[in-house]
Amino acid sequence: MKFLDNLISFFLLVTFINSFSQKSIDGNVTYLDVSGEYLPLSGVTIIWENTSLGTLTDTNGNYKILIPEDSKKLIFKYIGFDDKIILVDDDISINVIMTESQNILDEVVVNKKKKTLQKSYFKTQNITNVSSEE
Repeated sequence: MKFLDNLISFFLLVTFINSFSQKSIDGNVTYLDVSGEYLPLSGVTIIWENTSLGTLTDTNGNYKILIPEDSKKLIFKYIGFDDKIILVDDDISINVIMTESQNILDEVVVNKKKKTLQKSYFKTQNITNVSSEE
């Protein structure tokens, strides 16, 4: 029983130490404005390639993401901008400058579905037979 207690304590200690040893990367995401100024992008999706681990940038374009063991590429995605794929080595901080997409839409199709509401009215009717004698 003593051996089992020591084994459980060992695994808990390894798990505890491992949770503090997990590294993270932080950084900032910006884009070059037409005025030549670098502005932060909020809401940029940042995910590790081939995983579901990800995060979003805050209102100042800052992010922080934990480093998984099985992936080394970060993907930055934002609507209207080209995706960026960054190979991560031993970097602690990665700042990214997004470039606006040169894809222009030729046509936009908007569909509107008309929903009709069918009303039904219930009327109560009294039917009475009237004879000629009345």
